[in-house]
Amino acid sequence: MLCFRFFPGGHDGGPARGYVTCRLQLLKEALEKVFCGNAQETDAYKVHVHDVASGFQHNEPGEKKYNRTLSYWCFDPGLCMKEFVKLGVKTILLTSGTLAPLESFAQELKLPFQIQLENPHVIPANHVWIGVVRTGPSGVPLNSSYRNRDSIEYKIDLGNAIVNWARIVPDGLLVFFPSYSFLTTCIKAWKTMSSGSAALSTTVWDRILRYKVAVEEPRDGTLFRHANEVRIHQ
Repeated sequence: MLCFRFFPGGHDGGPARGYVTCRLQLLKEALEKVFCGNAQETDAYKVHVHDVASGFQHNEPGEKKYNRTLSYWCFDPGLCMKEFVKLGVKTILLTSGTLAPLESFAQELKLPFQIQLENPHVIPANHVWIGVVRTGPSGVPLNSSYRNRDSIEYKIDLGNAIVNWARIVPDGLLVFFPSYSFLTTCIKAWKTMSSGSAALSTTVWDRILRYKVAVEEPRDGTLFRHANEVRIHQ
């Protein structure tokens, strides 16, 4: 990703107060990157203009300043890998648990994979069940589309389903959500609302904690270690 940032001028129309510097070398390098490819590669790039909150500290309290940013984004990873090859890199090692199928992945990177290694899964097949759970315990469809996400009935039945899985699944239980915001709204609903049954006055969250220690993944990845340490000491 390549970004150009245009800083606003001062109140008198002149240069802003001391923090705008002339970076002609950076501009030269940016222009070289923009025009280094051939005409066939231009379709892989998109221009995006957006406002970014200013990081300068001289703003008045409560006042937000924004800088206009012009971004030139590359959406073809193969072009970046070609630049590595031009630099004379002899070996590129790619390793992950989710690279397969390697044939299509190699085409995306525009590199031949001369040496490939695909190991079988470490979990025996008889220990794996893959399925789709269509409805919750009360029969509410477990549909996480944007139209259905705000439904209280859906959130409660999703929480009740997790309670049931937490009760019968040994050891750990990993639950994925479409987004961090949806994760937050679900947990908020589970902490403030009961299970929906008159016989169960406790919240959905309390019932989950009855069977598992819950760890909420923070948006900031650097805080996950702290969240996990809190879980260990509980």
